[in-house]
Amino acid sequence: MPKSKLNTTDISDLLSFGKSKAKSHPNESRKAIKLAWKLSQKFRKRLTQAQKRTFCNKCFTYYIPALTATVRVGKSRVAYHCLHCKTITKYPYKREQKAKRNI
Repeated sequence: MPKSKLNTTDISDLLSFGKSKAKSHPNESRKAIKLAWKLSQKFRKRLTQAQKRTFCNKCFTYYIPALTATVRVGKSRVAYHCLHCKTITKYPYKREQKAKRNI
């Protein structure tokens, strides 16, 4: 693909395809998510924070709680434990807690 032809919608389409195939065909889902990640790296298009947190950074498995990942909520973080590659990824959520208090 030429650089001018790649849109962020192409990447989001691949991610949504990976989401739709996550339960029935997990290998196809991983391939689509990995391709979206590689395209974003090659063409220097950033994934949004929400897009980054939907899949495992190591094996590109789409997170589905209790099926492909376990989710634990702590005081200031959310921990995702990937059941495919056994990786634990922790994300902070202080900003969300602070915004909730200010409402």
